[in-house]
Amino acid sequence: MSLRPIAAALGIFACTPDDPAQPAGTSSDAEASPTSATPTSGEAPTSEPSTTSTSSGTSGTPTAGEATTADTSFVPMCGDGEIQGDEVCDDGNQVPDDGCDLCMSAPTVVWSRLFPGPGGLGDSASDVVVDPAGQIYICGTQRDDDVDYDITLRKLDAEGALVWERIVDGPMPGFEIGADLELDPDGGVFMSARLADGMDVSERWVRRYTADGDVVWTFSEAGPVPGDTAAARMKIDGDALYVVGGEAYDLGTRLTLHRFDRVSGVVVWAQTYTAMLPGNASGNSVVIDENGDLRVAGYQPTATGSEGLLQRWASDGTLVTTDTWQPEDEAWSASIFAITPLPGGDVAGVVLVSNSDYTESVFRALRFAADGTVVWDRVVADVPGIDRPGAIGLDEMGRLVMVGSTVTFGGDAVLAVYGVDGDEISTLVMDGGMVRYDDYRGFALHDGAVYVAGRQEQIVGSLDQWVRKILL
Repeated sequence: MSLRPIAAALGIFACTPDDPAQPAGTSSDAEASPTSATPTSGEAPTSEPSTTSTSSGTSGTPTAGEATTADTSFVPMCGDGEIQGDEVCDDGNQVPDDGCDLCMSAPTVVWSRLFPGPGGLGDSASDVVVDPAGQIYICGTQRDDDVDYDITLRKLDAEGALVWERIVDGPMPGFEIGADLELDPDGGVFMSARLADGMDVSERWVRRYTADGDVVWTFSEAGPVPGDTAAARMKIDGDALYVVGGEAYDLGTRLTLHRFDRVSGVVVWAQTYTAMLPGNASGNSVVIDENGDLRVAGYQPTATGSEGLLQRWASDGTLVTTDTWQPEDEAWSASIFAITPLPGGDVAGVVLVSNSDYTESVFRALRFAADGTVVWDRVVADVPGIDRPGAIGLDEMGRLVMVGSTVTFGGDAVLAVYGVDGDEISTLVMDGGMVRYDDYRGFALHDGAVYVAGRQEQIVGSLDQWVRKILL
């Protein structure tokens, strides 16, 4: 399986020919003017997507844009060991913070917003962050026409209404996408992206924005040879901004890791990791562990495809360890999409496992010990077809939250909650109403809610950026 660096980082793969989110290649610094706070986009969907809980018991159909109303005719007894009513777990006690916090209720959709682009078909949100004041930022891509995609950054208020948007459109047609967001401690956001220098040539790109959408600084750089070069996920640690990704070189692509001074945008150091075998390798995710080390995840080539890659880097740019993970069937490929640090130096990650032509794939979650060995391995979604992960993180109760997609009903978004011990707490599947392409690609946790971002097919063949607020 041949995976391009930006594809692995953002969950956009060598999809079936009719997938409108198929990558292509563009570059730019052009910005749209601020948009008024009364937009035509960003309204709640006109249809009502169905929500299904595949956890230990309940299912329901929350209406998009409003909270569900509980059935008060029956009151379940928390702690009796039986899952009843709107409980998604009941572990026989009322002990908080043990993975089943006081018999948690089924997740509730508070609101849902769509942001259609001018060309339709291939729009998608990649990530979402929420600042301390509850203001929301989402990034992604929107399709102008058959060959031109632009980077998007939108700021929303606490209710999901558009405050302003910025569109980065390069001078050449091609595929451009905002990959990741990090909140700026001084206000505003950082956005990483893929910019294109042609249909199959791109560069890594990072920009710092103020809370008002003004540009503070921009970094843009091509790889050493023409090809697929991109920035993927980021992480801030003090005044350091770390950015992982991939770049083209003469034998394929290789992993890149940059440290920036986040205030000025100056590159403090830049490192590359080249796999032993020729082919495609890339970094998908970077986090900071409890020891202050960088943990980097991605993939690298094998003789039959690719394997998951998990590394430890020191803050001075020194590579400390490299570990790999392969599925049981070595004919299948693996890519670690995203990771989150756990106590004791462990990390948990979401992993894509796919066959050689990417007609079948599985969404899995693994916990890796500090030495790279596997503590546990869980299948989050495995329906015949394409199931794929998006992101992972820890909520305030210490539970693992994961997002992605499954083909349960043709192409549906997945929001799963697991304990750090690998036990499933709940899995929420959201059907957008059409038959294909609904998914979650990123999420943020704020004030007891999870904000998810991805894409939804409201009309057959038309994909829109999708943001939702859900109470877990």
